Amino acid sequence: MNRSVSRRRVTAVAWRRALFLLVVLLSVCMVVPAQTPNQAASAPSAQASPTPPPMPPPLPTPMPKRFKPESPFDAGLVVSGVTGTGLGNDFGVGGRITYFYEEEAGGEADALSALEAEIQYMPVDKAPDVLHGGHALEVLAGGTLVVGDRYANLGAKLRGGFVRSSNAVTQLIAGPAGTQVPARFGAVTTPVLEFGLLMEFFGPNRKNPWGWRADVGDLVLFYPDVPARGFEVRHHLQASLALVYRFPKKK
Repeated sequence: MNRSVSRRRVTAVAWRRALFLLVVLLSVCMVVPAQTPNQAASAPSAQASPTPPPMPPPLPTPMPKRFKPESPFDAGLVVSGVTGTGLGNDFGVGGRITYFYEEEAGGEADALSALEAEIQYMPVDKAPDVLHGGHALEVLAGGTLVVGDRYANLGAKLRGGFVRSSNAVTQLIAGPAGTQVPARFGAVTTPVLEFGLLMEFFGPNRKNPWGWRADVGDLVLFYPDVPARGFEVRHHLQASLALVYRFPKKK
């Protein structure tokens, strides 16, 4: 009797637990919404195509290298020749120093401005004349504008200065038969203006400070008071070749 009662109680407890689990499962199914077909289809595609990462910013475009010497100074040993109706045919030797003071932006080639001074001595002792005589000393100073790169450059120049002749005729007097003869000799200083072109060439080795420079231009002499003739202007063709040394950059 007692055993049958115990079995019935155990069976009743089991049924109660089963009904409780069934109620819990039904409640969970009602709370969690079922997935629609569109959501089910979009889920794999969302996993297959994730959002791409943001693109990095573009790198800055490198600017072209500008022509700029290692030092603002260079110096040259100059040999030149000149021909014209004032100085005649002559040659000179001397030196030049250049200071680069401004760099202007450009494309693949840049313009480099410079100031320079040059002095030349013409050693030929010529016979005295109303325009020139004896030895000559030429002094020029002015500016240049060079376009190019480190190895080869083209440019233009404009310089002014003077030429001093050591023994020219400074006075004429009337001679026989209506002629004029020299009466006084001395040094004469004549203002000059020179304009022309130049070309520089340095070797491909950046550590090599030596280079060449060739110039050609018109040397214009202004004679303010030629004896018995007054003011005169004479043009001369002048060409020069220089061995240039570019000073190294300070460390």
